[in-house]
This record gives sequence, structure tokens and C-alpha cells, in this order.
Amino acid sequence: MSIESTLVITRLTPRSVALLQLHPADPEEIVPLITGAATDTDASNESAPARQVFSVSPCEWLLMNYPLHELRLRLGGRKGRGLMRLTDVSAAFISLRVEGTAAREVLAADIGAPWMPQRGEPGQYVRTRLGQVEVVLHCLGEEIFELHVDRSLADYLGSLDRLRALADAADLRMLLPGHGPVLASPRAVLDFYITHRAERLAEIRAALAAGDRTKAQIVARVYADVDRALWPFAEISVRAQLAYLADRGELPHPT
Repeated sequence: MSIESTLVITRLTPRSVALLQLHPADPEEIVPLITGAATDTDASNESAPARQVFSVSPCEWLLMNYPLHELRLRLGGRKGRGLMRLTDVSAAFISLRVEGTAAREVLAADIGAPWMPQRGEPGQYVRTRLGQVEVVLHCLGEEIFELHVDRSLADYLGSLDRLRALADAADLRMLLPGHGPVLASPRAVLDFYITHRAERLAEIRAALAAGDRTKAQIVARVYADVDRALWPFAEISVRAQLAYLADRGELPHPT
């Protein structure tokens, strides 16, 4: 039986995504700040995406599907002390629904925190990586997950370069990742990641040089040996790499 017959990956409708930062952080302060932030129209619209809150660091939260103007009004009346910032990051995120009997197996093989798809229960989520992009993986049911994907590649590559320089400067003997096992050979591991990313970018450049212009064309060329059912994951990677090349002015000019 093919993966395609046991796995369905669906691109979700565009979402409003805001990053809320509080310093000093007080998780108990979040609930009253966002409670009631939906308008009456949102509340009566049964087809509207459900509002979700994800803690992505000790002092940062992703707020999905909240009306940003309402959030800003409510947060503007906050009387607490310290720094508060609300940033619209909708353009930097896409969301996918992954479902089917193969969902847990496929995600466990590709995600940076395999314990979540292997043992995750409905309602649980984790911030991790899919390839080189940051994602929030949210378990909705036994065979249903949502992936909320940050499309930035520059931050990831920059972090690899900084860690590699630190490995030499501080003579690092091990890396302690946020998930997964301890890595005992920092230089070798980081060199592998950096080289792998450089090779993938070279493949994207080659596809562009060969005349490919759409994400679908590039995925079909670069990921030809990957099961087609997994191409939506590959498109996430291609999208991030194209955005990176665009920021560097490396995309071909339209003819």
C-alpha cells in the first residue's frame, strides 16, 4: 500500500498569526489579555478557523485567528509593567493538516521531535523543525495533526553559522538540542547540517537555471525520488529556500 493512499496533506485557508512577546513573562497574564478579543461577527461565523494560542518560548506566544485590531486595542489597555510587543507574522506562516493512518509514521520520520507524532495526544503541541524550517506541530486526533510552518530560512542558517563559530571558539564537546539526543561531535554535526543546506540551495539554484519557475516545477525536479504524497512537505522547504534567495537578490528576473 502506498503512502499516498494512507496520508492526506491539505493546505489550510490563510490564517491570522500574531507573535505576542512579554518581558518579564507572566503566562497567567495572557488569558485576560486575549479573552473576548473576537468580534461578534467572528463568534457567529461557524466556518471561521478556531482561535489557538501556542507558547513557543518562555516569553513568546503565537496567537492564531485572532482579529489583530481587537488584540491591539485590548493589549493597548494593559496596565502591567515591562515590555509588550505584538507583531503580525501572518505572511511568515503557512498551515497544513496531515491526516490518515500513515500520519504518525511519516511525521515521526521527518520531524525534529519524533516523540510527538509517536505518542502525542489530542491537544498537545510542540515547537520543533521540519527539515530546516521551524514548525508548531499540533495533535488534533489519533490520526490528525496540524503543522504551522515558519518559512524563514535565513534565521536557521545564521544560527548554524553562529554555533559553528562557537564550537571552534569555545572548543565545544557536545550539543544539547531542545529535542532529540545529546550530540557528541559538535563540529562534525554542524558541518553536516551546513553542507546539506548548501547542497539543497545549490539544487534550487540549478532548477532555476534550468528554467523552473514555480514551486511545483522545482519540487518535481529536486524531489523526484521522494514519494509524491510527501511533496507538500517538500514544497515547504522549497518555499523557504526561494524566499531566502529572493532576499539575497538571487531569483531570476521575470522575462
